[in-house]
Amino acid sequence: MGPQPDLVDHHSRPRAISAWFQGAALGLIGAVKPPQHVPAVLAALAAEAVVLAGFDPRAIAECAARIREAARDAELPNPVPALMALLLDHLAMTIGPDKAAQIIDRPELDEVDREVVRELLFDVTRRDGPLDS
Repeated sequence: MGPQPDLVDHHSRPRAISAWFQGAALGLIGAVKPPQHVPAVLAALAAEAVVLAGFDPRAIAECAARIREAARDAELPNPVPALMALLLDHLAMTIGPDKAAQIIDRPELDEVDREVVRELLFDVTRRDGPLDS
């Protein structure tokens, strides 16, 4: 037999993974006990989905948005910082910190999620007033 055709539409893959992930996230919110563990579990699940999507920037953005929204709706802490830290740590160990930053800090992310990435990359926290001297 000859080679099998590629049956995966790579352009719809991030959306398909995002839809799968959103359903899994909603199920986990009700299943994980105690509830304070939910954000870490969501971050780990989102990281797995991003890996399955080959670190596609759209998949990263979609998964980050879905876990942020799911956690917000359940009145839980934002799991996006944990997700981005997992991704950055894995990528930095694998390909180095500069390339890791290029993969994660992408315009496809919602601005609130890009802010999280920038804080991780530059260890900067947002301040409302002047910087302390």
